[in-house]
Amino acid sequence: MHSTKKTKRYTLTLAVAIMVATISSCALIDFNPTEHQAQIRVQKSLPLPKADFQPTTTQHQQKKQNWLTHKVEPGENLSTIFSDHGLSKTTLHEITTTTQFSKEIGNIHPGKLFEILIDDSGELQTLKYHPDKLTTLEINLTAHGLESTKTVKEIERQITNAHAQINSSLFSDAKAAGLSDKLVMAIAQIFAWDIDFALDLQPGDEFTVIYEQLFLDGEKIGSGEILAAEFINKGNSHVAVRYQDSNGNKDYFTPDGKNLKKAFLRTPVKFARISSRF
Repeated sequence: MHSTKKTKRYTLTLAVAIMVATISSCALIDFNPTEHQAQIRVQKSLPLPKADFQPTTTQHQQKKQNWLTHKVEPGENLSTIFSDHGLSKTTLHEITTTTQFSKEIGNIHPGKLFEILIDDSGELQTLKYHPDKLTTLEINLTAHGLESTKTVKEIERQITNAHAQINSSLFSDAKAAGLSDKLVMAIAQIFAWDIDFALDLQPGDEFTVIYEQLFLDGEKIGSGEILAAEFINKGNSHVAVRYQDSNGNKDYFTPDGKNLKKAFLRTPVKFARISSRF
C-alpha cells in the first residue's frame, strides 16, 4: 500500500446558458365609419363567366415514379444491379465514365445502399449512393444530361465526461464506465510516455476523461476525440489537454504547455497490456 496524498484535481466544466425571450404585442383598432362613408353606394357585382379551362398534365406528372432501395450483396457491382432492375446499359456507361463520382460509384462495397428512382417506362431518373452514413452521392438524369451532387451531413458533437477507478484493469474498468474501445486505447496512448500500463497500475488508481459524443439525426453514432483527461497513478496526477494549432495539427499538452510526448515511451501501447489484470 502506498501512502495517500492529496492531489490537485483539475475540474473542467462545460456550462451552456441559453435565454430566449419573446415579446409580443397587439393593437386594437377602433373603426367607426363616418356618415359620408356609410352613404357610399356599393355596386352589385356581376357573376363571372365560367372559364372553359381544364388543367393539363405534364409529361412528368403522367409518369409514375417509384423509389426502390438496393443493398449491395457480395459479388455485385453496378452493372449487375442495373441488369437486375432492367436499367439502360447506355445510362450505366454514362454514369461510370462521365460523372465526377464515377470512381466512387463504380467501387461499391457489400452492405452499402443505393436508392433508385424509376418511372413507369423503366427509365432511371435518379440514382443515390450512400457510401457511409454521412455521405450521399446523387445523379439525376435531366434534359441537359447527367447532373451529380455530393451531400455530407453534419455531425452533432456533444461534450460529456466519465470517471473510473482501476480495480482490475484499465480496459475492463473503462468499459464499465461507458467508454468505447477506441477511447480506452486513446487514454493509454495519451499517457504512454508517463505510465507503464502493464507494470505501473495499482488498485485505486483513477482517471477522469472529457470527450466528444457523436450524433447523426439525433442518433448516437460513436465517440469523438478526447478533449482533456487526468490520470492519477500511484498518487501522482497526470493531466492532458488537447490543443490544435492554426495548421490543424493536434496534440496533447500539460496545463503549463509541455508536450506529453517525450523521447522514449515507458512501454509500447498494446491491447494486451491495457487489458491485463493486476
